[in-house]
Amino acid sequence: MAPTLVFFLLLSALLLPGGKGCDLSWIQHRYGILSRETLSYLDSMGGEYSNATVPVPFPSSIYRTALTERLSFLSEMIHKINQLFNDNLEAVTWKRAELERFQDVLYRQSHELHACVSYTTRCLYFVKYTIFRNYSSESWELIRKATRQHLQRLELVRASIIKMKMRI
Repeated sequence: MAPTLVFFLLLSALLLPGGKGCDLSWIQHRYGILSRETLSYLDSMGGEYSNATVPVPFPSSIYRTALTERLSFLSEMIHKINQLFNDNLEAVTWKRAELERFQDVLYRQSHELHACVSYTTRCLYFVKYTIFRNYSSESWELIRKATRQHLQRLELVRASIIKMKMRI
């Protein structure tokens, strides 16, 4: 087999979800690993976090919703964070290699979670980043800080999904 074909087959096996939809064991095990990787890359790609406050609250009411809604929320948030960090990043002073690794892991999480959520149950929740103005370096640092906080809370949402699924 040609090396290129082998590479694409391996890449497909890693990135493409199975045809059967979501495997909740993926959420239980692999998502946690990828979540820790995203936080690690987010921390290492920039310097110290800003001391400025981040006016983007996390919706705590998500913990009182049904399993499918939590899953939709988790999928949508990772997708939106992925989109945000693939936007106009010209003003950032972060380490490019770490940023690219962060983007890659976010893409993998987004892609796998998307397979877990059917189109009809997809939640239309959008976080409004009011601090995002003119793509300035300072704005991006605040966004990085807010993203870290949200990724940490999304890990708690994942844990609540696993706990709820074990009761079913």
